Amino acid sequence: MVFANNIIIVLWVFMALWMAMLLLITFLYLRDGFKDTDPHLAALAMGFFWLFGTAGSAWAFSQPRTRVDAGPGRIVVRERYLLYSRTHHYSAAAAPPSTHISKEIDDGEATYSLMLETPQGRRIPIVSRSERHEVETERERFLALWSGP
Repeated sequence: MVFANNIIIVLWVFMALWMAMLLLITFLYLRDGFKDTDPHLAALAMGFFWLFGTAGSAWAFSQPRTRVDAGPGRIVVRERYLLYSRTHHYSAAAAPPSTHISKEIDDGEATYSLMLETPQGRRIPIVSRSERHEVETERERFLALWSGP
């Protein structure tokens, strides 16, 4: 059974478009300037956009896209970053990874995530949904696969 958390792709695309737009606006500003605007204020605003765009891009592109292949007594975790990937294998002989359901509130709406905690203590998001019962169902499926038939 495959559990994939691909929502990070949306953030990657958003930040790429944001930086492309910022690059274009900066080019236009350097070429034409902003008419009827204080140049110091315009430069300060551009600086803030570049500061937050660079920091946001650094954070967004450091987040992995995860794919968890779970089978009887084994788990393969693949984390794909923008420029590289990592693969981890866990077996029933090792300490089994544990799962946790976490709740995040964003813009007044709750998002529930199933987190896989590895024996090394890392938390890897497996599934994110807006309904807790859907995440609990996915957790039960995952634990049933881990324990075997």
